[in-house]
Amino acid sequence: MRKDEKDFMNYDENGVYPDEKPENGNERTVSDLILSAAVLILFFGTIVYIFVMARQNKGWNAAYAFFFLFLGAGVLGFLSDLIRDKRDNLLNCLVPIGIGVAGIAAVRVFHVGGDSSKFLLVKCFAYGIPLFFAAMGAVYTARYAGYHLSSKDNCTEPVTARCIKAITVSTSRNGTLTSLKYQPRYEYEYDGITYRRTGGKTNYVREKGQEYEILVDPSKPSVFLDPEAEKSGIGSVTGHFLLMVAFPLALMMIFAYCFRIAGI
Repeated sequence: MRKDEKDFMNYDENGVYPDEKPENGNERTVSDLILSAAVLILFFGTIVYIFVMARQNKGWNAAYAFFFLFLGAGVLGFLSDLIRDKRDNLLNCLVPIGIGVAGIAAVRVFHVGGDSSKFLLVKCFAYGIPLFFAAMGAVYTARYAGYHLSSKDNCTEPVTARCIKAITVSTSRNGTLTSLKYQPRYEYEYDGITYRRTGGKTNYVREKGQEYEILVDPSKPSVFLDPEAEKSGIGSVTGHFLLMVAFPLALMMIFAYCFRIAGI
């Protein structure tokens, strides 16, 4: 609920003044343009380099460059999220970074290593990659559950939060806008400690710089409840867990069974 909604001013039922406009997630800043240009240069430069190395029968250099593309894209994505204060997305950038580092290491082992090293590398990939994704999935699922399963009974302390970023999330069909929602990032203070947390999606307008009423859990102030935001139930959290944690672990167990059958 917007804090000034009881004032008799010239704003609509959503608390929006005529000259106010919510921040759009599609707006491009200077840093976005620079990073986008860097990604394009990295991509096309690497593709050209791979092509040249392949033509010169330098396949190992081309293989190194292929995985360097993942590493570079992950680093640029990490910098982009850091600059835009989208810290909740930083973990996602570890995926291409991990693929790049692991790929470069794998190419190195296959390039100069012996048979024993190659078999060991295969096992490391078969076990390490699923574990990596399962660990990231566990962190993401825990964060997801922390917000979506936070009990209304526990979030009882009213706090005034300032919206520091308001991203619009729109869906359309056949060129017609069918849904427009807002996903705000709040900054609030409790017991002298400042918290920055991203809320759930809501149909109500959220604007950067405006203040809204939220409820926090006094025993764990990092958990909050936006009364006007959508909430998911246990089914959604379970689905995230099965897809992002249980599936990679099951895949790792299948690999282990295959290795045992093959006597590797």
